[in-house]
Amino acid sequence: HVCPPQAFESTLKSWEDKQKGESYRAATRPRLSSQQSMEYLTEEESSLLQQLSRVAETLIARIHEAAKAHKAVEQELAHAVNASSLALSEALSHKAAGTSEFLSRNMAVEMVLSIKELWAETRAFLDGKALDSPQEEEALQGPLSVLGQELQRLLDIHWLGPIAHPAEEVGA
Repeated sequence: HVCPPQAFESTLKSWEDKQKGESYRAATRPRLSSQQSMEYLTEEESSLLQQLSRVAETLIARIHEAAKAHKAVEQELAHAVNASSLALSEALSHKAAGTSEFLSRNMAVEMVLSIKELWAETRAFLDGKALDSPQEEEALQGPLSVLGQELQRLLDIHWLGPIAHPAEEVGA
């Protein structure tokens, strides 16, 4: 049984459109192949990410401090803080479970994405709003710039590079 050519054509066309849609979506958010995503991190990758998570935790703690004095801090940054705190605690509970590897690559990607988001949001917040005192601003700027450097260091990891890359153009 042979399908009539136009039926075949339209099926092919819809399949091609679907493929285009898929590849467009895949381009907007880097995905790891399923094999890659299940791999665990090397020791070097793991220590870079632990470093990153420590700096992120410092920044989160400073943001909590600043939020006590400034409602705006809380309003603007709560979402990014919660997302990255969640990703970090998942990562850490994973580690606490006694897996010697830090994380699967998939978890690492989630963590880096949320931390990058936190970095971008905090930076945008500081650019847009002057806090009352230079000390308050410095308290956030310090860990923020270190976090930026840590994200830069991740660019050397081939599968994390595209994800860690600071998205300068977003919202600019």
